[in-house]
Amino acid sequence: MIVEPDLTNHPKFIQLKSKVGDGAMELLVRLWTHCQQNKRGQFWRGVNADYVEFVCCGRACKGRFFTALRDCGWIHEHEDGIEIHDWGKHNASLIARWRRDDKPAQPPAHLSTLPPTQTRDRTGQDLKGQVMTGPDGNNSNQGSQLTPTLEQAVAWFHKNDSGYTAQQVKTAFDSLEATKHPEGWWKFGNSMVTDWRSALSSRLALYDKKNSARRPAEGQSDEPPVPVKSAVVTLSEMRSAVE
Repeated sequence: MIVEPDLTNHPKFIQLKSKVGDGAMELLVRLWTHCQQNKRGQFWRGVNADYVEFVCCGRACKGRFFTALRDCGWIHEHEDGIEIHDWGKHNASLIARWRRDDKPAQPPAHLSTLPPTQTRDRTGQDLKGQVMTGPDGNNSNQGSQLTPTLEQAVAWFHKNDSGYTAQQVKTAFDSLEATKHPEGWWKFGNSMVTDWRSALSSRLALYDKKNSARRPAEGQSDEPPVPVKSAVVTLSEMRSAVE
């Protein structure tokens, strides 16, 4: 609370002192202190003359102090309360600090508002909101859909002429569904999959690699080898050959 050093020479103070006596300064200090208490400010909504006098001197004095303060211009009476003259103007810095302290803290930034980084999971996906492109060159986060339905997955591979059959896509789809996180997203190890197209393509390519390792080398027959007859010759067979 700021009190001007030349207050006692102000005409309004001299006028108030002539009406209430030497207690004029105490009346004003109590009045202004109440403005600061509990951040009340200069407008007191819903109060009356008795309230103001209790604040200033601890008792109601039949409106004598209230009338003196109002007539000298220290307070202004309104229909919905009492206003303390220019208190906010003289204490602007204090009010500004109140508003700054009362300002709610900013909520933590959502993941999508954070600046993009280059942190990626095992499928090459950016886990911090970086816009990625899938095998078709489109935005891999299109529609913010982390996992598709089986029908969507099959349709996407068919549309892009991948060469994979619906059964192959289903096998890869089921393997990712089997390790699905409880919150509904696929994962590779402990990493979150943010692009289901790339994840399914990677899984299908892995199956292709494993299957090709099991196929016979080019030029070799797929038929099982014919067992070689035993080279052991019995004694009877030797006699028959001599005869």
